[in-house]
Amino acid sequence: MKEVTFVVPAFNAEAFIGDCLSSIRNQTYTDWDAIVIDDGSTDSTFEIIKRFSEDKRFRYHKNSSNLGLAGVRNLGIDLTKGGSWIVWLDSDDIAHPRKIERQTGFLRKNPNVGLLGTWVKTFGSYRTSWRYPISNEEIRCRMMFEDPFATSSLIVKRSLLDSSEFRFRDEFAPAEDYDLWSRLIERTVSANLPEFLTFYRMHHSNASNLAKEKQRSAVQKIQIREAIKIGTSDSRDLESHRWIASITDRADSKERLEETLLWVDKLTSLFSRSGRNPETVRTVLGEKWYGLCYRSRSLGFFRFLFWIKTAKIRNYNILKYLPRFLLKTAFDVLSRRN
Repeated sequence: MKEVTFVVPAFNAEAFIGDCLSSIRNQTYTDWDAIVIDDGSTDSTFEIIKRFSEDKRFRYHKNSSNLGLAGVRNLGIDLTKGGSWIVWLDSDDIAHPRKIERQTGFLRKNPNVGLLGTWVKTFGSYRTSWRYPISNEEIRCRMMFEDPFATSSLIVKRSLLDSSEFRFRDEFAPAEDYDLWSRLIERTVSANLPEFLTFYRMHHSNASNLAKEKQRSAVQKIQIREAIKIGTSDSRDLESHRWIASITDRADSKERLEETLLWVDKLTSLFSRSGRNPETVRTVLGEKWYGLCYRSRSLGFFRFLFWIKTAKIRNYNILKYLPRFLLKTAFDVLSRRN
């Protein structure tokens, strides 16, 4: 029985699966096995997977029909043979050679942690870096607004998934991972290592509008559920939470900004009652409030002045965002005049 089990779902991944599995084989930490599940591929994915089975640590399974990502990940949980930890890695992503060594080392020093991710670098069609929140406190605050983990970076305590209650749920696809993590953090301490140990492949986006809307709808269901969980059922609060949690929505009126600010203040109070760290709350809400004001371009210079006034009163970090916001507002105003 190995201490760590990788679960790798794959569907028509012939171009990438070899790199993914090689990154597992090249881990400096060696007490692992891997379950690689071909979810009904029609290309040569399965043949590539079978080549890796010469290393007895690799086990494979082929589905006769496509289960979808949630179903395959759940099957992976069911196929694990004991062990202490499950590591998720999608078939087009890559793990740094020292990833599991670094994560298991951290977990031995912090045995209360049951959910541990890492920072991420992207490659492929677009290169950038994703720095996820490090502390359990900030992760819990941010969960109301976004998924604070990259799934391919995560190592999860196997015992947390023993109950069938904690599975990926199709009704939240394609945000089923966000849904599961939002429930698991209630059962354990979580963290992200501030090291770039996961490499996420970016593809040229060809998602249909229907797929994008399905993603948006699933994410919003989770965000609203988290708002209800912290202590509100008021429809106006929930609508305002949708605005502040979005990364694309823009306030279309001064009244919308003002109403959303009422929710931000109420949320500050609700976080306080739930024992959240005031500085962490201020950091997260200050960032979200800035984001909504910044995006609301149709409100012109008003949105900038309103943000300055309201952020200063609430001790948000104005200097962090001021230069960019001022330049953007001036550019927008001048563009409308020309």
